[in-house]
Parts: sequence; structure tokens; C-alpha cells
Amino acid sequence: MRSSCLLAGLIGMALAQSNTQSNNWYSASVGSSTTSTSSSVASTSSSTTPTLISLSTPSSTQITTTTTSTSTTSSSPSSSSASSSTAVPLRATAIVTSYNGTNVHGGVIFEQADANSPTIITYDFAGNGPLGQRGIHIHRDGNTDCLAAGPHFNPAGINHGDINAAVSHAGDLGNIPTDSQGDAKGSVSAKFVSLSGPNSVIGRTFIIHGGRDDLGTGTGDSNTTGNSGLRVACGIIMA
Repeated sequence: MRSSCLLAGLIGMALAQSNTQSNNWYSASVGSSTTSTSSSVASTSSSTTPTLISLSTPSSTQITTTTTSTSTTSSSPSSSSASSSTAVPLRATAIVTSYNGTNVHGGVIFEQADANSPTIITYDFAGNGPLGQRGIHIHRDGNTDCLAAGPHFNPAGINHGDINAAVSHAGDLGNIPTDSQGDAKGSVSAKFVSLSGPNSVIGRTFIIHGGRDDLGTGTGDSNTTGNSGLRVACGIIMA
């Protein structure tokens, strides 16, 4: 229920931005500390000369470890201390707005129970062509000028493939189906997508393409892009 309400809010924001903006520019960065979860994303908007900030250092967040200790009074026969480590669930969102004259827009929620769990990606999009397959990816750089978001996020430096395939980019998320109205709603589980650590996707860009991803089985640019077509909508992933 909470995820549904959050998605509805993200979609409303995406639609408002799509109706009023055609080319916003943002810079995004995330810092981390060794003792607590820390993330920051700075955004700027310019109507004159846009500046592209490429994420040369991957964003990261850290899972907080909490230690508690108790001791008895001097009259007690013994004293003890206890400690516990609690994994903090991680969450990020992306407001996906239309690009290059399209009407594609929506919202995405990323949820990860802990650093060793897959990330559940829940999406809700509108404005696509009906009854089709659309490739979705996470791209390396944080920028809402979709063309300036760089290639797929691929820290392992291997070929493109399907989501969760042994040979695939960390940012490869496969295809999502659209219904007769051009809407797409659902969720996927991505074991190579992380919201913490050196390969965190926070601060990077989620992109919807105008075509079907061939999942690395085709020719030409199949091993890098999946021949997914134009970038039709995108948004920066923010914690």
C-alpha cells in the first residue's frame, strides 16, 4: 500500500514535469560515511548553459550498525553487555519524465532489504505505444538529459544481456510489456542492482527506451545496448 501511494505521487510529479519542462539538467552525487547511512543529491536547473556532471565515483550508502550495552549496578552479582546488528532496508525512487517530444512518464521505486538481497524495482509508466515491449536500463551518469546519461551502468565491463543473466550489465533490466493503453505496471527483482556500496545505482539514471531490448542476442550494438531504440524518458535515481 505504501509503495502504491508513493508511486502515485511520483507519477503525478512526473506528469507535471513532463507538461512544463522539456529539458531539465541535474547533477547528482552521493557521499558515504563509515558509521551511518548518508546520501545527498544536489540538483540544479539552468535555462541558459546546461552543465553535465558525470558520476566518476560511484555513489554509495552504508548500512547502519547499532550496538547497545547494558550493565548492572554494583549490588548485582554480575554484569553483561549485549550488541545487535540491524540491517536497515534501503529505498530509492526515480521520477521518470518524457524526453525528445514523447509523452512517456511515470515513477520507479527501488527497495532492498539489505546489502546482500536483490533489489525489487516497482514501476508504473504511461504514454508508451500499446501492446509492445520496452527496454529499461540504469545508465552510468546522473542526468535528465537522457542522451547525456552515458552508457549502461556496467562496472564489471562485460557484455549486455538480460536481467540477472550471468553475462549482463548491472544496469540491464530487460523488457517491460505495455497494455492496450500504452501503460506498464509491475515489478522485477534485480540481483545485480545495489542501493549501497561502491556499485550503488543511487545518483545514476533510469531510462525507458522506445523499442524492445534484444538482450544481447542480436547483431550490431546488441552487446552494448541491446538495440533498444531511442531514449524516450528518464529520471535520476534518488535516495
